[in-house]
Amino acid sequence: MSMRINRQTNEIVVAPEDIGATIKRVQSLVSQYVPEGISLADELIADRRAAAEVE
Repeated sequence: MSMRINRQTNEIVVAPEDIGATIKRVQSLVSQYVPEGISLADELIADRRAAAEVE
């Protein structure tokens, strides 16, 4: 979804966003917090396996 304000009417306009554009936007946001070369999926799997070994 994208939001913008119509300056003539001061209305908020909400429009669907292309899925490809959404994915790129989210990837860009996440890349600010995750170092290059780190896979969050691999980290999660390793954490789950370690927790399973403790149980």
